Amino acid sequence: MIKVNYKKPFFTLSFGYECGNAEFKDHLQEVRNLPVRKWNKKDKVWEVPQLSVKTLEPLSSLSWSPEAQEAAIKIQKLLLDLVNLKLSKGAQHPLLRPYQVVGAEFLVKAKKALLADDMGLGKTIQSIEAICRLNGKYNLILCPASVKWKWQDEFMKHFGLQACVVSGTKEDRRAIWESLPSPYIICNYDLLIKDWDIIPKEWSSIIADEAVYLKNPKAQRTKLARKLKSEARIALSGIYIETNLMEFQAIMEWIRPEIIPSAFQFKYRYCEIDEFTKKIIGTTDKLPELHLLTSPFILRREKTDKNIVSDLPEKMPPDDIPIEMTDSEIKMYSSLSKKFKEWIQESASGGFSSAAIWDGTVNCRQFTEFPDIVDPSWKDTPSKLTWLSELYDQTNKVVVFTFFRESANRLIQYFKTPFYITGEVDANDRFDISKKFNAASKAILISTDAGKFGLDLVGADTIVHYGFVHNPATMIQREDRLHRIGQKNPVFVYRPFLKNTIDEGIMKVFLRRQKAIKDFLSGSDTMSIVKLSVEDYHLMIEGQDMIGTSEAS
Repeated sequence: MIKVNYKKPFFTLSFGYECGNAEFKDHLQEVRNLPVRKWNKKDKVWEVPQLSVKTLEPLSSLSWSPEAQEAAIKIQKLLLDLVNLKLSKGAQHPLLRPYQVVGAEFLVKAKKALLADDMGLGKTIQSIEAICRLNGKYNLILCPASVKWKWQDEFMKHFGLQACVVSGTKEDRRAIWESLPSPYIICNYDLLIKDWDIIPKEWSSIIADEAVYLKNPKAQRTKLARKLKSEARIALSGIYIETNLMEFQAIMEWIRPEIIPSAFQFKYRYCEIDEFTKKIIGTTDKLPELHLLTSPFILRREKTDKNIVSDLPEKMPPDDIPIEMTDSEIKMYSSLSKKFKEWIQESASGGFSSAAIWDGTVNCRQFTEFPDIVDPSWKDTPSKLTWLSELYDQTNKVVVFTFFRESANRLIQYFKTPFYITGEVDANDRFDISKKFNAASKAILISTDAGKFGLDLVGADTIVHYGFVHNPATMIQREDRLHRIGQKNPVFVYRPFLKNTIDEGIMKVFLRRQKAIKDFLSGSDTMSIVKLSVEDYHLMIEGQDMIGTSEAS
């Protein structure tokens, strides 16, 4: 018999003296198999967090004390109320849309939760409404540096509240941290490290915007963010898994560490591990259990659901534009791919490292954007640039994303545009650049992925992925700078690619991750991560051989 008692915030499990040795071992194994539990040496009981009460249901021969049974009923009702709230329609509101009313109410009731709405559905305004209703004395907003002034604008524009942005010299920032001149303090993640000695450690509420900034548990900013204390914690992320399920674990550990296994336990419980490389290659059959633990504290709505937002124009399916290379481009790429294949074979014989070999693809990737980055003697106009120039002649407003800063600089010079966002552009200026671009009648904005977070570029309806990246989440984040509330036109997405090159290879090898990620975000029990082999890299560099060979089944 497993006896269940309640000592807030834990259910405590112990074994009756009447247990025989075999029965005791069976019960002990059952408890050890629970996803979230720890042994209390002092009291000699197993502790299960109260919010993980549903995980106790499969245990056999439970004997509940009256206090534990009463607590279980109350907690399960709380969890059910959160689920029912997520399914409600929402009331009319002078500022918020009905689904945003539901989102704000959910955050208020849950207090510590992840708002994972599609990008562009107004997570900012929902979270501000929530912390205003929670009415805490001091509230901290953590966000990327590029959007902190946008946050301040949202507070004033929609709520008439003067939020304070932490900026300036160390002494300027010290004065802000010491005086806290507003109940709403906006701080970029990097300042957690720079100002840790002067940042207050306790807050009423903390909002973590673009919570993927906390996806790496080894990063200093993640460690420091976890040390901050607050009664409410709200994480905002349209795509909270960019490459693998461990990022989800890291974010949830910041939000509600009590309902998520430790990183070590999580990895071996929910992720399939390659025995040789120890890398994640897929997921186990326990994902329904993970959803059971976490889903009450996650709210996600999608723009494609017309019941959520009916007036948002459609984002058209990506238009993949095949571009033929010139003879000189073919000659140069053949030379690059030959060198790469020779190098990859040497690397493989000495121990295959996918990370190192991915870095080794840089020359091939740079070539597809601007061959002169690889060979400074190159004089011809690149085929992809010719296509882009023709598109811009026919379009009033275009946003162009590239991975490489060198490519961005060349595009800026070629189009002589004042609108560009790269890592060299001060984060404080990016919001102003986006506003001026949106107001222009004809313009082209060039951006590296420094501009993929937080900015509204709804003044344009055409986006070009001038260069591909291996992470499908990044591609979506780029597109949703345009496809968000405030957009008046259908959004057109162009993905030009050089035929028979790594452009085509990346589309086939890496973009298949997108379905797997969306499956997990939607609550599916399938979430697989691509594990690349040497052969995959050969196929990716060749591009054209991918068809029918490495498509996801």
